[in-house]
Amino acid sequence: MDEITVKSANGSARNSLSMNRDRITSPTPPSPNSNLIDKNDDIFSLDRQLNFISNENQQPLLENQKIDSTRSSEPKQIKTDVLSMENQKLDSTNLPMLKFVITPEITKIDLMRNKLQGPDIAELCKHIEVTSLRTLTSLNLSANNIGDDGAKNLGYYIVELGCKLQYLTVSYNNISDKGGVQLVQSLAENTSLKMLNLDCNLITDLTLIEIEKALMSNPKCPLFNLSLADSRRSFTKTGAKVLWKLMSNRPTLTITGDPPFTFTGNSQKSKKLKKKDKNSDEHHLFNDIAAESIQRMRLKSNGANDTV
Repeated sequence: MDEITVKSANGSARNSLSMNRDRITSPTPPSPNSNLIDKNDDIFSLDRQLNFISNENQQPLLENQKIDSTRSSEPKQIKTDVLSMENQKLDSTNLPMLKFVITPEITKIDLMRNKLQGPDIAELCKHIEVTSLRTLTSLNLSANNIGDDGAKNLGYYIVELGCKLQYLTVSYNNISDKGGVQLVQSLAENTSLKMLNLDCNLITDLTLIEIEKALMSNPKCPLFNLSLADSRRSFTKTGAKVLWKLMSNRPTLTITGDPPFTFTGNSQKSKKLKKKDKNSDEHHLFNDIAAESIQRMRLKSNGANDTV
């Protein structure tokens, strides 16, 4: 047995191994974390250690790096058809900037929670007519202050030749019958609008009557959802009868509001519906409207699932 003494660069002995040179065929490489051994040693040369570290540890790292670089080089998909400027304090002073961002590719515009008023809607509609009249399908103006003038301007817009708007939301905008009537009268000429949201405005039975007239005179209008949440407090039994008649003549129409969608009339107190009152004058027709709407929505949902 020959004794091999491995020395460090300063000549001091660091480790002694007893082994038979004749039995050594292929040395086991040291771990990458071990201290480097003398460069001149025949068994554990510095070159072999570097090769071992490079071959065993660096190659997987390079493969991972290739994967990461490939992923990072993929272009990100950026939606260019949606313009969302919610709560950006838009008003008459900065509204003109929209003409630079409303492009022909825009299909959806969300301007909710801004400070837009009636005249601003007229300018907005002009920008849309010039660039994206035939492509815009959704417009959300909720929680502005467009009032009756804004509703009137929207009425002019949705009867424009080539208008493709399908979803219009004007909730929380202080719209009374003066503007509501002018807006819904445009449904008599519109052939694209599918959803109209009038939640939390100041409309009464007069607007409902005009909705019924417009839709009955225009079977080509595809409106299938009318949302009247909280506006119901201004409706009477007359308005409820109008809506029920409208639903009876348009089997696909749903009228929705926040539950319970009950008739309140001019009184501040709401009476609960009882089965025995079904044929009485105090029957809450809005409950029937809500129940029928829910049933129709369920049927639509089931039909959609059946077609998948």
